[in-house]
Amino acid sequence: MWRNFALNDAISRQRDVFLVDLRNHGESDHHASMTYEEMARDVARFADSRGLENYTLIGHNLGAKTAMMTATLFPQRVNGIICLDTAPATTAEDKKQLTLASLEQIKRLPVVGRTRKEALDLIKAEFKDEGIANFIANNLVYSDADNHQTVEWSLNIDAIIANIDNIVGYPDSPSVGKYEGLAYFLNGALSVRYADEVFTNAFPNARVAEVEGAGHYIHIDKGSTVLQLIGECLAEIEANTGR
Repeated sequence: MWRNFALNDAISRQRDVFLVDLRNHGESDHHASMTYEEMARDVARFADSRGLENYTLIGHNLGAKTAMMTATLFPQRVNGIICLDTAPATTAEDKKQLTLASLEQIKRLPVVGRTRKEALDLIKAEFKDEGIANFIANNLVYSDADNHQTVEWSLNIDAIIANIDNIVGYPDSPSVGKYEGLAYFLNGALSVRYADEVFTNAFPNARVAEVEGAGHYIHIDKGSTVLQLIGECLAEIEANTGR
C-alpha cells in the first residue's frame, strides 16, 4: 500500500522517499520490547545510517504515533509530520480489546507453509473487507525454507500482542514535551473523533482535517484524496522549512 504512495510522482518526483518497517514488522529486527520511544530512536538511527540530517515523517496508526514521538524527541531533525487518522492519545479500552482480538484472529490463521494464493484466500475468508484483507496480506513474505514456494508472516505477532498496552497507549504530553513544527492530522470523518486540544496540547501548530467518507484506514478508503492531501502537506512543510 505505502509502496504505491511512494512511487506516485506527486510524492517522489521532487524528493527521496524511504519506506521504513517498524520493529517487529516487515524486514526490521524483532525485539521483545516495543515502545514508541524505542521505535522513535529506531527511526533516528535509520536516518543516521542514510546520512539524513532532516526529514519529514508520514505514518498511520503505530507509524503515526512513532512519527509523533520522533518529532518530540528530535525536534531539530524533523521538518514536519503527517499522521493519518491517529491522535496523540491512548486508545479506549473497547478499541484495545478489538485490536487484541484482531491480532489473535490473525495469529490463528493457518497461512504458514501455504502458497501465497492459499494464504490470501484464507485471509479473505476471515476478513470480509477486501481492503483490510489486502492490508493484512502485505505482511506475508516468501519462506526461504522451500525456495520461496510458500509464505510465512513477517510480523512478530507474539511480541506485538505482548506489547499491546504500549501500542494502544501514548504518553501524556507533559512527559514527552511539545513539537512546535508543522503537524498534520488527516482523519477519517467516519472514524473516532477527538477534540482539537488533544492534538494542539502536544503539537501547538497542529492542522487537523477530515476526509469525508473515510474510516480509520483513510489511505485505503480514499486513496487518491489522501495522496493529494499528503502532497499538499509536503509542499507546505518544505516551503516552511526550506528543505
